Amino acid sequence: PQTSHTLLDELLASGQNSVAWTRFHELYTPWLRMQLAALPLQAMDRDDLIQNILMIVFQKLPQYQHNGRT
Repeated sequence: PQTSHTLLDELLASGQNSVAWTRFHELYTPWLRMQLAALPLQAMDRDDLIQNILMIVFQKLPQYQHNGRT
């Protein structure tokens, strides 16, 4: 999925804006689940991995700088 500049700006500006993070979660959780479906993981392990990925994004996002390209 493509993340809009607006959503990235909202995530960066608000830090813990629940509306922006909810949108991000709703966009990427199904995509991550689909990507991980090819791996031999149990559902609980897949859910834990998705949670870990989203936590890393949450932690690292303040360091993100967009390159200006679409």
